[in-house]
Amino acid sequence: MKEIFNESGIFVEYEEKKVKMENGHELTHRSEEPTELWWKLKEAVKGRKVRIVVYLFLPEGLALQGRDAVNHPTTLKPSKPF
Repeated sequence: MKEIFNESGIFVEYEEKKVKMENGHELTHRSEEPTELWWKLKEAVKGRKVRIVVYLFLPEGLALQGRDAVNHPTTLKPSKPF
C-alpha cells in the first residue's frame, strides 16, 4: 500500500444548541460542518480503493472507558493485511 494522505486535525465541526420552547419542552438543534481537512481527504481518495484508519488523540491523563477502550487502536490486536 502507498500512503496518499497524512494529516491530522478536526474532521467535522459539531455543534448542539438547546432551545426552550414556549410550552416548556426543550429541543436540541444539531449541526455538522465539514472542515477543510474533510475536503482534502475527499479529494485524495476520490476514485481510489482505500483503507482508512482513524486514531483518536486524547489529552494527557484522559482514559477511555467501556466500549471505546475495547475498540481503541492501542488495545486492538493486528489483523490480517489489507
